[in-house]
Amino acid sequence: MTAQFSDVFARTYNAETVFGVGDDCAEFITSAKSSAATNLISVDTLVENVHFRLEWSTAEDVARRAVYQNLADIAASGGRCTGIVVSVVVPKHIDHDWITRFSRTLAEVAEKEKVAVLGGDLSKGAQLVVTITVLGTTDGAVCTAVRRDGAVPGDIVAVAGELGCSFLGYKLFSGADVQGKTAAETARAKRIFLAPEPPLSAGVAAREAGATAMMDVSDGLLTDCGRIANASGVTIMLHANPDLKTDLDFELYYIGGEDHALLATFPKHAKLPDEFQIIGEVVEKRDAAVVGEDLARVDGLQKWDHFNV
Repeated sequence: MTAQFSDVFARTYNAETVFGVGDDCAEFITSAKSSAATNLISVDTLVENVHFRLEWSTAEDVARRAVYQNLADIAASGGRCTGIVVSVVVPKHIDHDWITRFSRTLAEVAEKEKVAVLGGDLSKGAQLVVTITVLGTTDGAVCTAVRRDGAVPGDIVAVAGELGCSFLGYKLFSGADVQGKTAAETARAKRIFLAPEPPLSAGVAAREAGATAMMDVSDGLLTDCGRIANASGVTIMLHANPDLKTDLDFELYYIGGEDHALLATFPKHAKLPDEFQIIGEVVEKRDAAVVGEDLARVDGLQKWDHFNV
């Protein structure tokens, strides 16, 4: 959700809202006579020729991508997904077989991830649109979901999952001249672009390890570090990465989006879950939201933007 759109809804909370617009998920409370429970909710939409192309993606790919990018939002709040609701706008060029394969794959992924498919809606329209609303929980712990605004100076910054793999896949599908990658690397990049593989279990592990802020990397490391920094009123200092050798490596790592890795901050002496690797630290607010030795190498590159893909 863009900042302009978010601002419109910034004050539309009620007594049951813990937090809402501006994070990966909203958190709200449901209460019974003797107890209260926390709930997480988020929604994502995939639009044909914006987020996927049918000449690249099968029905199975679209189903996997739709589910996993939504589950990543629950994981990014430190939660566990409990259910999804699916809405599909079906154009004339989509046949019954496509919908059947999409539905079967969606059900298979939901069963694998122990998520209930709670219902949904079908409608017709000019192009294929898939929207999933995802529900989750932090297993009864009220007000414990991890937000973006909790990072403080002295925290460490860490990532679980891959960075840049999906963007490499997009470049390959788009016919870009990509040098220096093996056949295995390019095959995996294409697969991850078609359907991400976010480290879902790392979200709960991060919350339990004391993560102070977290989000999934959907718009690139630089952009999403900036979002945590701005929400928290701090600056993130990224360490130099010795594994980056070429201009392409720098672009993929810092700019590429839609891998849905988890970006989190932790207290300095926290025991990090095994999936996380330290990539920086949180410092007092400076002129820039994100700083680091490597950033001059990517200065001037266009950051990942769904509206420009």
